[in-house]
Amino acid sequence: GFAPIGWWWFPYLGFAALAGLIARAPTVRRGALLGLVFGLAYFLAGVSWVRVSLNEFGGMPLPLAWFSAFLFCAILALYPTLACAFTAWAKPRSPVFFAFVFASAWTFAEYLRAHLFTGFEWLSVGVVFAGGGAGSGITRGLAPVLGVFGASWATLFLSAIVAASLMRGALTLSRATRYVLPIGIAVCGFALSSMAVLEFSNPNGAPLRVSLLQGNVPQSMKWEPEKFVQTLQLYEKLVAQAKGELIILPETALPAPLSRIPPEYIEK
Repeated sequence: GFAPIGWWWFPYLGFAALAGLIARAPTVRRGALLGLVFGLAYFLAGVSWVRVSLNEFGGMPLPLAWFSAFLFCAILALYPTLACAFTAWAKPRSPVFFAFVFASAWTFAEYLRAHLFTGFEWLSVGVVFAGGGAGSGITRGLAPVLGVFGASWATLFLSAIVAASLMRGALTLSRATRYVLPIGIAVCGFALSSMAVLEFSNPNGAPLRVSLLQGNVPQSMKWEPEKFVQTLQLYEKLVAQAKGELIILPETALPAPLSRIPPEYIEK
């Protein structure tokens, strides 16, 4: 939803437009092309920040960093390409079955992207509503039951139903289905969302005091060998001062594999 703006309706609109275009795609090649273009825009909008890591912190020249980021997003776009090509190939005539195939193909592509070649789970559709917002109750309640991929599937299915409700010709829902199906899914989602607060999680025992540590080590010096000992000493001091029962350090707080960290340091 374009964080931090939080347009909860934007994912539904975007995927509804994609579903409508695929429904009218005359060939599998056109469906694949739609998936490639949509996927490329999707990932360029969401993960092109890798350019910053490559250029500002990795020292890669800016043009090469942008090219590398574009190439990375293009590779990720192959997953939506396959999902949309399969949907165009299956070409279900029933609007509901089309929505099922579209949502299932994209969700399966997300699952593959999260696991193949060590996996890359950024921008899973089901995460969109995790932070709340007006539309979050529709799919957020499904996450405790079906997981993030289930929430992805529900969002995509609803988007395709929206497309079928607005289209004429390629997909046409009956008037009853046009209203009953989306409302039914939304009601189930909101109901599960309420259950998630009341039943799926309950306090157990006394509250746990947590310390979140941030050493604020600049990225420009984090990986310099001469700063390695200084970084270890900094976090040793912060951990010693922490009062929490659970102490959480930043990702890669210690800039070395565990095998390079002195054993006596870990034991402290």
